[in-house]
Amino acid sequence: MSTTLAHNPVCKPAHYQFYFGVSRRTATRYYATDKAALGRCRLTYMDFFRRYEAFPDPQFRPKWIETECAKMRQNAPK
Repeated sequence: MSTTLAHNPVCKPAHYQFYFGVSRRTATRYYATDKAALGRCRLTYMDFFRRYEAFPDPQFRPKWIETECAKMRQNAPK
């Protein structure tokens, strides 16, 4: 496993079902077990999933992430 993947929490197995966000202003990382806890960094959360969707290797895209990506696309502000 490369260093990059080891430091990337979304590459853990699918049973690690938590949400992840990074503050663009402070570079603080946010972790939470539900979306409500990430409400304060919602835009960061969406940016994270946009980046995740561009991740080149689908084997590191667990099903729960795919579901969240679909929800984010559906619920994105127009």
